[in-house]
Amino acid sequence: LANKFQIEREGMMSWSERVVSRRRAVANTDSDSLEDNEPPLPPQPLPQKKCSSCSCRRSNQSLKKRNDSTTSVQEKPSDKRGREIGLQHLETKLYNAELEEAMHTERLEKTQERLHRAAQLMEAQVLYTQSLDLRARAVARLTQLTGNFAYKDLTPSDTLAQTLDKAVCWDGSLLERLGEVQSAASRGPPERLFQLLEDFREKRKDYQSTSNNFGQYLRSASKVSSSQLRHFETRYDSIRGSYDHSRQLLETELPKLIDERHEILQHCFTKLIPVHEKIIEQDKRFLLLLREMSKSLQDLSKNQSCRHGCNDKYPQLQSNKSYHQS
Repeated sequence: LANKFQIEREGMMSWSERVVSRRRAVANTDSDSLEDNEPPLPPQPLPQKKCSSCSCRRSNQSLKKRNDSTTSVQEKPSDKRGREIGLQHLETKLYNAELEEAMHTERLEKTQERLHRAAQLMEAQVLYTQSLDLRARAVARLTQLTGNFAYKDLTPSDTLAQTLDKAVCWDGSLLERLGEVQSAASRGPPERLFQLLEDFREKRKDYQSTSNNFGQYLRSASKVSSSQLRHFETRYDSIRGSYDHSRQLLETELPKLIDERHEILQHCFTKLIPVHEKIIEQDKRFLLLLREMSKSLQDLSKNQSCRHGCNDKYPQLQSNKSYHQS
């Protein structure tokens, strides 16, 4: 669960490094624009020959009009100043967006850490209930076989018989409670949350790519027209708006998931309290059974050793008795 909700960090340069490089690029653009502000050389008049023909006069007039039209295409100083202000506005806009993105990323990482801790604890509860379930079944099996052995191969004492009567048996209620805890602790998030996470990752990838491209356009602003910059800014705003909406949905749903995980943890811990109390009580009876079985088997071993010893000495006693009689 924790791996599925892993939020990847951006693999490229940090926002501060990109902003610094972008500021340098804008500064270089400003210096280039200052050089461009130098007044152009006035057009040199074409040498005219004294000619009375009408065709020559018309040719000179057309060349003059062409030169005048070429001079009027050059950008005015006021337009350049407005372009510089627009570039500074775009650069500041991207800078503030990356600052905001860094803060949201840090907040998402903290939320992810909280979710990861809750998921780890729930996994530990599942493993614990599984081990208790296996242990309860093993104790019940061992107790059953111990009683079968004691009554068939031993002569149990009164204490051992009483201990076997009170020994641990198969407890269905205990295993049922363990199953409830295991089922609750292994409950996964709703499918809608996984869809939100997948949508967020796709929108985040698109936003990072668009932001990088926007920065490259700003660094080469002298080669890009104002209409192209406006078009790219509109596209950037659209992608960023979609990404912000996806992030807001995720930031709203993840805390709800964490609260739900905390409720499940509290429910499981509450269920485990009577389970563990019953296990402690059964362990005490099981400990008495182990002691009585160990003592009974030890007494059996002593009796068998004594019996074998007496049988070994019996032939010698018989031979001595027959010798004295003779």
